[in-house]
Amino acid sequence: MDHTPPEHYHLNATFNHVGGNLPIENTDIDAIVKVLARQHDLIAEEFTEMVEKGINVRNLKEVRDGLGDVLVTVDGLYYRLGLEYPRVELWGDFGDFNYTDGVYGIDEGLILLKQIISGEVTQETASRLLHVIKVSADSIVHGVYLLAHHWGVDLAADQRAIVASNMSKFDTDEDTAIEGITKYAELEVKSELVPNTVDGVVYHVIRCTESTKGKDGKTYSIGKILKSVNFHEPHLEDLVDDHPLRLFAFDTFERDENGSYLRVARKPIEA
Repeated sequence: MDHTPPEHYHLNATFNHVGGNLPIENTDIDAIVKVLARQHDLIAEEFTEMVEKGINVRNLKEVRDGLGDVLVTVDGLYYRLGLEYPRVELWGDFGDFNYTDGVYGIDEGLILLKQIISGEVTQETASRLLHVIKVSADSIVHGVYLLAHHWGVDLAADQRAIVASNMSKFDTDEDTAIEGITKYAELEVKSELVPNTVDGVVYHVIRCTESTKGKDGKTYSIGKILKSVNFHEPHLEDLVDDHPLRLFAFDTFERDENGSYLRVARKPIEA
């Protein structure tokens, strides 16, 4: 890379490395699209939750968690495909952008990635394909940073807390990891224990081996890293009473006939 990416990129790269989600070595088009499809689904899932469980119902926790999780998953795309990270320090104060541009930017990036996966958008060489993917991913990161700016969210601090939470999915004690395997078996979720040694430390990673819906009603997709019995939620700093996010007048977004999000109404500020 020609420049140093932000701290959160390196933190999320470490999480992916420990979890076994490594950069691909075979950079032919089929290998690229396979990784892209997996990462797209993760990003899209987090983005949809942020909009529908956060923005649309003014749930500030889901808004904040979702924003952070979109960044975590798109960072994984850059890491696994070896894409150069955008120069976020050059974006300034976003003076000419409305916060809805952030929602649309993420949405448009995901739509283009989906078109690549489906074959609607094709490129003759792997390098050209990676360029188109990078443009789409850059749109998603720009959208995240734009939303964070308008909402007064400290992305760096939130990412440290989210990555600490994600790292708690892994066990360094095998007996504890087996407890996790047993827990998922009771939920009728098929999983496996994969040891991974990083910097001399053995991490035990629990992975879902078959897409299914567990007895807890949750959907588990194949390859997903599952949570240790010692997993903890992110410890995000509390918002003060006059924090911009608490005072923000949220819009409601609904998907149109093409699957794109459109703003349809404005939520009044709650007293």
